[in-house]
Amino acid sequence: MVSRKERLAFCFGMIGKEFKKSACGSEDFPKNFSIKDVAVITLLGEVPMMMSELADELSLTPGTMTTKVDNLIKKKIVERAFDKEDRRKVFIQLAKKGEKICEAIMKGQLEMSGKLLKKLTTEEQEIYVTLTEKLVSK
Repeated sequence: MVSRKERLAFCFGMIGKEFKKSACGSEDFPKNFSIKDVAVITLLGEVPMMMSELADELSLTPGTMTTKVDNLIKKKIVERAFDKEDRRKVFIQLAKKGEKICEAIMKGQLEMSGKLLKKLTTEEQEIYVTLTEKLVSK
């Protein structure tokens, strides 16, 4: 018998795939993107971050994060920016191309959210959103 935890993990995985697929349909969305690439872009869409902050947020080692960011820099999706007050601090921010991709991701996520929620009654939607907010709160 499949446990509740396994069922939930499967559902989250399927929802994640649906979100990625919806964003991938955009012409602004690069091919061969990982879920972590999407996570980096959406995080940077909120605010520029230092490499260590990104690594912590995504539970990646600093070395892995550096490799991921370097690859995104080569693709002109993100860029390094120096702090104006302390040039030793380097922030990672979205480049113009990254901003377009972030917009495509967000649009795809909103569309997919709408499609998923349509399967539920208004009451079920409210319960789902409330429980999801509780699960992701820190």
